[in-house]
Amino acid sequence: MITLNNIHIGDTGQPQNDGTDFESRPAVDDDHRISTSANTPYPFTVQGQEFDKWIQFSPRGEALVHGGGFSIVKEAEVGVLPTHGTALGVTQSANMWLGNVTAIQISGFTGDVIIYRR
Repeated sequence: MITLNNIHIGDTGQPQNDGTDFESRPAVDDDHRISTSANTPYPFTVQGQEFDKWIQFSPRGEALVHGGGFSIVKEAEVGVLPTHGTALGVTQSANMWLGNVTAIQISGFTGDVIIYRR
């Protein structure tokens, strides 16, 4: 396990399709965005930290979001928001994050990763 400083896992919301790469990414439903999916019935603890939401990869590379369901989906998404200490380094306006926001999408069928940045 590694620790990444100055980031927060958060919801980047549904894309607005405004023509930019970030806002034109495929939409992922709430159950398969790791920040908004329900807590899994199978949490685990590592180094004193409990994880209630997680992505499991099968031996063939398929991705499952535990907490949002137990079926393979087209995409899963993890939103990454920058922080400064304990404060978010971005602001939200009209259901949209302003600033350096990243959405990491994982293909449920292949485990391929695409990174979208604003």
